[in-house]
Amino acid sequence: MTEDNKLCLPLDKDYVNSLDLPTLIKMLPMYESKHKEVTHRLEQVLTERTDLDQELAQSELVKHNLEKQFCSKQQAYQVVALREKNVQTELSRMSLMCPIYEFQMKHSLQNETILLSDTNKSAAPEPTMTQWLATEKKLNNQRELLVASMEEKQKDIDNFVTKHLK
Repeated sequence: MTEDNKLCLPLDKDYVNSLDLPTLIKMLPMYESKHKEVTHRLEQVLTERTDLDQELAQSELVKHNLEKQFCSKQQAYQVVALREKNVQTELSRMSLMCPIYEFQMKHSLQNETILLSDTNKSAAPEPTMTQWLATEKKLNNQRELLVASMEEKQKDIDNFVTKHLK
């Protein structure tokens, strides 16, 4: 096994203690170099871990927000589903009652039509304008005759009072 390969092995205290000083001094730069590489790689891994932890925290926050949205949307869905069920129930009730209501409306319409036709048959026709004018003229003549008759009767009363009371 070469010394470079030995560097890849974990350090054993007994092995290190068994080495002589010149070999240790010779191996020191290699171990320092390896230590720098491992330290640099460890810093990279720690940085990656920090980044991943931040991403995980953000993902957890997004997950929490999505769960809240899911819960609220699920509640909204349940409300809509309940409304849909109520609408379906009402529609089925209406589909059962619709023929009954339709029959009642047709029956009422027939009754109203019959009553209206009976009323139109029994009602006097509306007078025309010439009939109105003739009636107005006739009433004016009767009024004039009544006024003349009242004046004549008043004269008769006045004459009677004058003749018998004086």
